[in-house]
Amino acid sequence: MNGLHELLHTVGMVDPGYKTLKNDPKATGEVVDVMNLVRRQLGLAQRMQYAPVSTPSGRMYVPFENGPSYIPPKSYGGSIVVR
Repeated sequence: MNGLHELLHTVGMVDPGYKTLKNDPKATGEVVDVMNLVRRQLGLAQRMQYAPVSTPSGRMYVPFENGPSYIPPKSYGGSIVVR
């Protein structure tokens, strides 16, 4: 799924920017919306928002409708994070 997400960027689709996420931390954006369509067609859980969420202990996850998908600590990089 990550490869398809990145491939969608090559045709001009974008993720929500900093201003959008600051005003609406639960924004999804064009790419996540298309990926959610694919997930629905495959019977998979949909992503609830673009930005990862940080727990009080510092762990990060991406919220899906069936629960969190935790991100390995070494891959955090410079992401925009919802706290």
